[in-house]
Amino acid sequence: MSKLEPEAKRQKVDLTKDQNGPPKKSSPVKKTEPKEKKKPSVSVTLENLSELNFRKQDHLVYELSVRWNYALPPWPPLDFDYSAKLRELGLRRVEAQRFRAEVEVENGLRKAAEVEGFSGQFRDSEGKLHDLRPREGCPCISNFEQMPLEELQRLVMRAYEHQLQDMHDLKAKHNQYDRVYELDLVRQLQGKIKKLARIVEP
Repeated sequence: MSKLEPEAKRQKVDLTKDQNGPPKKSSPVKKTEPKEKKKPSVSVTLENLSELNFRKQDHLVYELSVRWNYALPPWPPLDFDYSAKLRELGLRRVEAQRFRAEVEVENGLRKAAEVEGFSGQFRDSEGKLHDLRPREGCPCISNFEQMPLEELQRLVMRAYEHQLQDMHDLKAKHNQYDRVYELDLVRQLQGKIKKLARIVEP
């Protein structure tokens, strides 16, 4: 290394300074506005109808499980009497609004109140939850899997038709809804009904 190199480095001129005055202010960096991102397409693809096979049980079970309330009676039944099951557990039913005011034990039965919004499920004073909903007629996958293929096809068709009618009723009653989703869902339901109608006998 040459001995002159350190001296040369010390003699480097700072370009941001005026040799005869104070340092010059560097010019501000111009901010570039970020480019506006393209908005994604508003089209909603719910599922590929061509992949749906109404002759396969697992396809039918899934289609029914996500819309069973359009084809089957309400569950648990609205008029189901839970008093017998409560007595078997040593419980009695009290109104949730009066739960704290009610005595803990009456006629040998401890108090329990139905959980708001969850029919057939009761909570006692210890906080324990008791699910007393009837297992008969439960709209669950294990029960759907035991149904004959023809019954599943009929129930799925009924669910499609009732769901489509519900969409039309909702549109007539309300002005605020997701228009894009609604149109796509209606198209999907109409396509499914048309495809399933080739199999299900009227």
